[in-house]
Amino acid sequence: MDIKGIEQTPSPNTIKVVLNEAREGNQSNTYNAEKEDQPAFINALLAIEEVTSIFYVMDFLAINKSDESDWDTIIPKITETLEEA
Repeated sequence: MDIKGIEQTPSPNTIKVVLNEAREGNQSNTYNAEKEDQPAFINALLAIEEVTSIFYVMDFLAINKSDESDWDTIIPKITETLEEA
């Protein structure tokens, strides 16, 4: 899955990851834990220790991190995970 860009949001614990493909339909979902019925790439992102939740809508993900973690550490993990998806 290709990433068009990563943007800061007003929340220091959330980033917006813009994808190169739009989600089918007009659905949005929030994911807080790994589950079998979710997309594999969502579960892979949630497997990153510092990621606490993901909001997926249209062509972007809003990814939340724990307060103690640092984006400089997490963003490379997110990028690698999505490139492998």
